[in-house]
Amino acid sequence: MTQTTHWHHMAYLYKTNGLELAEIIKVYVIITSIGLIEDKEADRGIGINVFDNSELHMALVYGVIRNLPDDSPVAYSTIGDMLLLHRNTIGRAINKLVDDEILSKEDFRPAGSLYEILEVLKYPKWLFEFTRALVEIQLDEDIHSAAAEYCKDVSFQRGWDVLKRELKEKLLPSKNK
Repeated sequence: MTQTTHWHHMAYLYKTNGLELAEIIKVYVIITSIGLIEDKEADRGIGINVFDNSELHMALVYGVIRNLPDDSPVAYSTIGDMLLLHRNTIGRAINKLVDDEILSKEDFRPAGSLYEILEVLKYPKWLFEFTRALVEIQLDEDIHSAAAEYCKDVSFQRGWDVLKRELKEKLLPSKNK
């Protein structure tokens, strides 16, 4: 059976809406800040400081393109499927990366475009590992299946149920006192 890592599990949970991007960012910022992920770029700011979504989208798109196999054309819609973002959002992020001369579009094909990274950006390690896992899950059916098997019983309480339980625990007097 194919080996998967926690990066694959988090990516799979994100792809299946088991976790939201904001939750994943919080998790990785916390585990980076307490030293579980050694990262010299952790103070760079992505996912730590407050920034707009366009900067996050650019970082995620850059991470996906960086992790694609060489000479592999990719369409906006394919990157959008990996990141769960609309193809127009992907297009804006790519256009900004091209305008800033970080990427160049090398070839335009029906299957998408080829990109060349012109400038190596320094983002936190978790961003590159997370996007690498998204790419691997998209391209490797064995990794996808192994991550799906591992995560099949993983679920998280959220929303109304969590709020109701928290309010009961914290605000209602205990019956035992």
